[in-house]
Amino acid sequence: MVKGNPTLYESNNVKGKFSSPGHGADIPERPPVPNDNPAVWDLVIQDMIDRDKLGTKRYGVRLQPFNGRDSLWDAYQEALDLVVYLRQTIFERDSEKMKKLEWNTNELETLLRQVEAGVITRNELRELFEKENKDGSKSE
Repeated sequence: MVKGNPTLYESNNVKGKFSSPGHGADIPERPPVPNDNPAVWDLVIQDMIDRDKLGTKRYGVRLQPFNGRDSLWDAYQEALDLVVYLRQTIFERDSEKMKKLEWNTNELETLLRQVEAGVITRNELRELFEKENKDGSKSE
C-alpha cells in the first residue's frame, strides 16, 4: 500500500462490519471428527470426472495444454468467483444462526415471563428444555 492512499478495504470502512463475532479467517478450525459419511476426496474425484465429461460435451474436446486459452487467467477468474460464493455462503449461514439465536432468546424471555406469572412452573420449563435438547427440534 502506498502511504497516504487507503486500500479499498480501508476506504470503505468494512473492517468488522460483516464478520460474525468469534469467527473469521484468522481463527483455526478444530480437528475433524470421524463419521459414516463418504470421504470428501471421493466426492471431489467424482466431481472432476463429471466436469471432464461436461467440458468434453460442451467444447467437443477434453482440456489440454496449449489450447489457445490463458489458463492462468481462467483459473484466477474462477478463484475470484469461488471466494465470492464461499463468503456469500458463510454470511448466509451465520445470518441464519443469528436469526435462530435471536428467536431462541425471544422464546426464552417469553417462557421466563410465563414462569414469573405462574402460567408454567419451573419444572415444566425444565422439561421443555430437556425435551428440546433430546430431540434437537429447535436447536442445532
